[in-house]
Amino acid sequence: MKRISTIFGKSDRPGLRDGDGRIQALIEQYERLQVILRARALDPAMRGVPGAETGLLVPRPRRLGRGRDAVVVREYILDVGMLRELRAITEQLKRECASPPSSARKTKVGIDFEKLNEDQIRQFAALEKEFREAGALPREGDAAV
Repeated sequence: MKRISTIFGKSDRPGLRDGDGRIQALIEQYERLQVILRARALDPAMRGVPGAETGLLVPRPRRLGRGRDAVVVREYILDVGMLRELRAITEQLKRECASPPSSARKTKVGIDFEKLNEDQIRQFAALEKEFREAGALPREGDAAV
């Protein structure tokens, strides 16, 4: 994350408009969800329930039978909403880390490469390599997006 900031520079707009700000907010959301999962996993009421140590199971009361013969039992179901949210955050983090900040994407530079000297060409090649390693450009051989 710091590497991407170093390459592209900080945005003059802090917060969620800044790539690092968005990434930090996503990480914080992910960590808050992990706290919930850990708390569920440590819940003494869940002890002995297969899969409860993941924190992804939630108890749901279920009524069996009718009238006086009805019995309420606990059923444990997978928290699909939590899984979806964790996956969405992970996918967004991948996208945020793989693309340069929006300010860098909007900048177009008109360069006449025929007028560059050897040293300038080497500098551009080094920058391109650094951008590819940071995930800001597709790697050589990858299809362009």
